[in-house]
Amino acid sequence: MNVLFTTSNEYACHAGVAITSLFENNKDTKINVFILTTGYSDENIKRMASLAHKYHQIIKVIAVDKENLQFEIPAGKWGVYTYLKLFAYRYIHVDRLLYLDTDIIVCPNELCHLSDIEQIDISNYYIALPPDTNRYNYYRNKLPFYGCCGVIYMNLEKWRTENLTQKAFSFLAQEGSKIKFAEQDILNNICKDHIYELPLRYNMMNLYLKNDSYLPAKYKAVFKEELSKTVILHFAAVIKPWNSDCTFYLKRLYWHYAKLSGWNIRPSKSSEYSFLKWCGKLLFSLLQYLGLYKHQKLFLSRRKIHAINSNF
Repeated sequence: MNVLFTTSNEYACHAGVAITSLFENNKDTKINVFILTTGYSDENIKRMASLAHKYHQIIKVIAVDKENLQFEIPAGKWGVYTYLKLFAYRYIHVDRLLYLDTDIIVCPNELCHLSDIEQIDISNYYIALPPDTNRYNYYRNKLPFYGCCGVIYMNLEKWRTENLTQKAFSFLAQEGSKIKFAEQDILNNICKDHIYELPLRYNMMNLYLKNDSYLPAKYKAVFKEELSKTVILHFAAVIKPWNSDCTFYLKRLYWHYAKLSGWNIRPSKSSEYSFLKWCGKLLFSLLQYLGLYKHQKLFLSRRKIHAINSNF
C-alpha cells in the first residue's frame, strides 16, 4: 500500500503521529509512506527512520525544490504544502497512491481496514474522494459531487495521461478569485464526472460528530453504519487536537498515538484561542457530559457514539 503525506518541517511531528496510527493499526499490511516536503531537519529525518524501523515499514522523505516545480504556488494561508500533492506523479512512480492529511488518525476497526480501499476499482476515474461538509462553497452546488481532499485515492496513471497538474494550474489562473479551499476546489472542478465517491468511513470528520448541520442530508441515513466502520478520523476543524484549547473529546486518540510516535509534542494554543471562548467551550462540554444541556444540532451524544463504535 502506498501512502502520501505533504508536510512542513514544523508539522513533521503531527505527520509522525498520523503515520504511527497508520502502522499501529495495519501491522499485517506492507506500507510504503512517501512524504513530500520542502525540507526536514536531520532530527525529523532520524525520527521518521526510527518510526519505520520500529514497525518494519518504509518511510521515504522526498525534498522538493519549489523553484523546480514549474508552476507558481499562490501565496496565502494554504501555502505550498497543500499544493505539493499535485506533483506526486512526478516524484512517486506508482499507479495508485493514497494521500492523507496530517490531521488524521487511522483507527482500529474489526469491520473494515484501510487497505480495503485498494479493492476499489478506480481505473476509469481520476481520483476517489469522500464527501465534504455542508460548509458554504461557491462550487458546491455547481458540481454533481464535491469531495474533501483531506483523503484522496489517486489514480496516477490517469493523472499523467490527462495532464491533471497542468489543468489544475490553468484552472487556478482562470478562477483564482473564486477559489476558497485551494486545491480542493481545483480538483473537484477539473476532475468533475471522473471522481469516485468514497464512503464516510474513510473521512469521519470531527465536525460531523459535533454538529449535524455539517453532514450533508443524503448521508444521514447511512451515518451510523459508516461510524461503526470508521477507519479514518479527520480533525478537520481549525482547532486541532494538539491545541491546548481543543475541547473535542476524541483528541485523546491523537495523544495516544503521539506517545507512541517518538516525538515529544507539547500542546500549543490555536490561532482561535481566547480565554473566554475556551471557558465557554469547557462549560458547554461539561453540561453536555452531565446531560444537563443538549446542543440543538448535536447529531449523537458521546455515549451513543461510543455504543456504535467502541473505539470512540
